[in-house]
Amino acid sequence: GDTAGLPAKATRGKFDVDELYVEFNVPIVAEATGFHRLDASLAFRSSDYDTSGSETTGKLGLVWAPVDDLLFRGTYAEGFRAPSIGELFGAASRFDATITDLCSDMLGLAGGAMQPPNVVANCIANGVPMDGSYVQSGGQISVFTGGNTALNPETSESYQIGFVYSPNWVDGINWAESFTFEFDLYDISIEDAVEPFDAQSLLDVCNLSNDPFACGFIGRAATGTINQFDNQLANIGEIETSGYDINVLYSSPAGNTGQWALSWYNTFLDEYKETLLDASGGVVLVRDLEGRSDNNRGKPEWQSTFIIDWIRGDWGASWTVRHIDDMMERCSDFQDGGANSLTAEGHCSAPSSVSDSLSENKLDATTFNDLQVIYVPADFAGGGWEFAFGVNNIFDEDPPLSFSASLNGYDASTYDPPGSQFWYLRASLRR
Repeated sequence: GDTAGLPAKATRGKFDVDELYVEFNVPIVAEATGFHRLDASLAFRSSDYDTSGSETTGKLGLVWAPVDDLLFRGTYAEGFRAPSIGELFGAASRFDATITDLCSDMLGLAGGAMQPPNVVANCIANGVPMDGSYVQSGGQISVFTGGNTALNPETSESYQIGFVYSPNWVDGINWAESFTFEFDLYDISIEDAVEPFDAQSLLDVCNLSNDPFACGFIGRAATGTINQFDNQLANIGEIETSGYDINVLYSSPAGNTGQWALSWYNTFLDEYKETLLDASGGVVLVRDLEGRSDNNRGKPEWQSTFIIDWIRGDWGASWTVRHIDDMMERCSDFQDGGANSLTAEGHCSAPSSVSDSLSENKLDATTFNDLQVIYVPADFAGGGWEFAFGVNNIFDEDPPLSFSASLNGYDASTYDPPGSQFWYLRASLRR
């Protein structure tokens, strides 16, 4: 029950589960014309939870190598995830979220911009005084979160298809020992996704459309102030995501300057769509989140890791470059429409001329660099010793400032913390 100054009770709960898992790996053809290798895999898992019911899921995979240096692979899989102890039984706790209420100063009497007539009407219908006297007093609104024993399990379907090319002609050149190119496409859909609804989105939908489902989470005092915002975990609806990975691996022969290896891993996000549904399955809101930082969780369209490894005798070194593509975020606060709003003060890289609540901000692309040097003396003290010296974030790169982040001023799910340069020295012994 101890928290960082916010009230919460202890969490207690349990569940019982019985599971059975069966997997088959079947080599079908080998060393035939057009079929250097053809393998199939088939798997089933049956799960029976006393809290979430029973489900049987399956997976089918196929690997085909028409020749020795080219391989195609594909997988179809079903998923089942029962809610965890915390998701089911987590006690209610308060979270002070950074939220902008469009009903604040809805008539523009306190210096802000007057809201459109439909927003004013919806605000009044939900308890905001019609004289426009309600003004949001701060940038945060208390939202109560917690577990939900009525949660349904998540289910999913996923597809993955790709190929691996490791050319044999590399064996005939003197500047490469191995080379591999990998490409994979993925498509994943999740139903009954377990998450809290995005509080800002719920409040916006309520204010803009007076949707009874969204407004049902929110209560107001006679002054118009939000004094209740219940947002416990729920089956929010559907999540659909797709993209592709490209990886390139290379190693050189050992020579006078040592042996080098290059590894370049890339993930490209094409789609990340959340469809929020009400209790009857009706669509409340559809959000396209690819390339955006939203609700403290960034989804960059490109992430890349490039690694250079070197070894010569007892010495080795590794340089890792971690790149995160730029993203957009909402650039709006409780002072929208006034002289002190984020837009008016010039903090938003893409300000809106229609409404401050529509302004956006760009989180610049960010690159972190890590360095490690390794010494492995073969004959030192009987052998088995390894010494490593390294620096993470060697250039002391800070994450981009985020105006939509609730607590940290940056997207902690995506970037290293500010001032995160870390030096270390490690000695290990294996006998």
